[in-house]
Amino acid sequence: MFPVDAITQSVELFDEDSFTFDSTTNPKTILNISVQQSGLQSATEILCGSTPLAKNYDRDLGQVLMNRKCFDTLSVDKTGIGDDAFVIVTYVPYDTAVATTLPFYINGFSYDGIFLGFIFFLMLMISFFGGLWNKIDGVKIKKPPYNEYIGNNSQDGKIIHHD
Repeated sequence: MFPVDAITQSVELFDEDSFTFDSTTNPKTILNISVQQSGLQSATEILCGSTPLAKNYDRDLGQVLMNRKCFDTLSVDKTGIGDDAFVIVTYVPYDTAVATTLPFYINGFSYDGIFLGFIFFLMLMISFFGGLWNKIDGVKIKKPPYNEYIGNNSQDGKIIHHD
């Protein structure tokens, strides 16, 4: 589901706490956020710099798939005491609109692997349907344009006439 170079980090926060997932201001793309909270006493907020990406006011914020760009520090901030929060963030350390992974990946398969698989699939299909066509249409045997003399143990031999 995520690119192979995706980074998934999780942290458990107690009382009033904060955690920085990525302190650089390099571009990154946030792919997934999930928050579980043990009580109702506090709110948990995931931030890109000072801009909120997601906020959990109550108990749980299930898995939120997103494609948000972040060009600042990626962090989480928990307010209130008396409960705990568990936060999971998945991101890639580049802007997916302008940068790419090396090499390109689709669900863990590189483009060259997909291309080779497609070529092998085509070869298999051509072989299969070619054999099927020969069974249906029949293989035509070309007859030679001359008569053949087959020698045997008798004096005269045999002449095979081709029609």
